[in-house]
Amino acid sequence: LIIMANESILVVDDEKLNRDLLSRRLKKEGYEVFTAEGGLQAIDLIKALGRIDLVLLDVMMPKVDGFETLRLLRESYSAVELPVIMATALGESDSIVKALNMGANDYVTKPINFDILKARLQSHFARKVAALNLNNKNARQYFEAKVGEKLGNYRLLEEIGKGATATVYLAEDLHLPREVALKVLHREVAENERSLERFLREAKAIARLQHPGIVEIYEICESPCHFIAMQYLQGESLDKICQRGALNIAKTIDYTEQIVYILKEIHAHGIIHRDLKPQNLIVDKDDKIHIMDFGIAKMTDMNFDNTLTQTGTILGTPRYMAPEFLDSRLGPATFASDFFPLGLMLYEMLTGERAITGDTFHSISYEIMSREPASPAAVNPLISPRLDQLCLKMQSHNPDERPQMAREILKELELIKEELI
Repeated sequence: LIIMANESILVVDDEKLNRDLLSRRLKKEGYEVFTAEGGLQAIDLIKALGRIDLVLLDVMMPKVDGFETLRLLRESYSAVELPVIMATALGESDSIVKALNMGANDYVTKPINFDILKARLQSHFARKVAALNLNNKNARQYFEAKVGEKLGNYRLLEEIGKGATATVYLAEDLHLPREVALKVLHREVAENERSLERFLREAKAIARLQHPGIVEIYEICESPCHFIAMQYLQGESLDKICQRGALNIAKTIDYTEQIVYILKEIHAHGIIHRDLKPQNLIVDKDDKIHIMDFGIAKMTDMNFDNTLTQTGTILGTPRYMAPEFLDSRLGPATFASDFFPLGLMLYEMLTGERAITGDTFHSISYEIMSREPASPAAVNPLISPRLDQLCLKMQSHNPDERPQMAREILKELELIKEELI
């Protein structure tokens, strides 16, 4: 049984007074409220959050009006997945008819009577829950993985991680004397045809990569559920290492160089990682770094789309998200998108401090979009100007100002190492 709690509403209106008033009233009713001042900002926010339950959309807005915003939304979300209530001036019957014909679920007239709006919201949320429960009831039976049970040629030993798209288990290989990591897709991902197709296509591409810093994929299985068997590595995440404080400069350069060589291999196969973060980087007992997760990787010959957001995932971990994932006007994902989080991690290794300090999605995204890149030399004056500039360049808000290829960073790291000798 699906029960929605703390439903999230996106209020889209170019008038700040209207946004603030509706936001305060809706929050008092227990809703989680986000706001956008225009259509493009609304689209970007929905992509980034991936969990908006309903949109209250103004019709008359500059640049991208409510009709165009609705059209873009309906290209990616059905009326059941994302209900849209249009807000239009009283008596604009042509606008109401046009909006409903374009796929709006409902409308309210301005000035908005909040009691009427509240009733409309409750009605649409009730319909959405009923539709989701019906789909859930009619969906095919999906194998539920449990610790201690057998899954294909493996026996699940313990749960070791859980993310937006999958749960990872430590498992025993019943045919070979080894332990493996099994990444079991969540049911909602596996039952979304577009998401599953894309995930499997990317997993197969990544399985062809041969590099000691990339976790090896042994098997991609579709029965009794969708899962990936891959190399199990024992070690410590770079995140935990950085939590203990700054690394020395030589160690930082070594780790950074290892990561760049891995990215060079990934990029050479036309793959953009898009979710590089210290939690995904494991340092083994030999002090070698491995990238563990390619959950939202993207092949450069594919068009950027909303498949992942439809399943409720975020396009990248917010604290390490490149600015272009928050604002599509900065351009599409490129190899330089992977160098932005690398710049943040370089700063953290050198200083022992977070480059992005916010603790909510809004504060983090605002910081990413508006801050000046953080200089590690401002914290540690022993850091050379060349290393400081490399860190700043990788953190640039503008993708065109970052290094464009891994070889550029490797060349710079060589010069920095020569300075240390």
